Amino acid sequence: MKTKIGMLLIAMCMSAMAFAQKPIEKTRVKKNFTPEQIAQKRTDIMKIRLQLDDEQTAKIYTWNLQQIKEQIAQKEKEKIERQKRIEQRKAQEAEFISILTPSQKAAYDQWKQEQKKEMRKKNLNKRLHPQKNLLQK
Repeated sequence: MKTKIGMLLIAMCMSAMAFAQKPIEKTRVKKNFTPEQIAQKRTDIMKIRLQLDDEQTAKIYTWNLQQIKEQIAQKEKEKIERQKRIEQRKAQEAEFISILTPSQKAAYDQWKQEQKKEMRKKNLNKRLHPQKNLLQK
């Protein structure tokens, strides 16, 4: 009798803990701030933490704004370069496939599918066991 009551209490505690957990947010809302807003926010934080005067704050704001604009330009440049590399790879693969016979194309497609499965499996393992992957490096 005591064991049944004990088991019941344990089950109730476990269910209470499960309901107490907050649900995981599935989607993140990405807010698009302007470079000026980002620079202002960073400057405000620096002003408080570093106890900047008004003259320093103005210079820091200008510097922050310049840095943010450079970062945005760099990201855009990298995005364009990445897109060019993707297009180049697609063109190379199309040229490669045009050389193959139909049976070789089928074997190549099957091989690519197997490679995708292996990559997904590796990525899943990395996400499930991050500590194990750090130890292997």
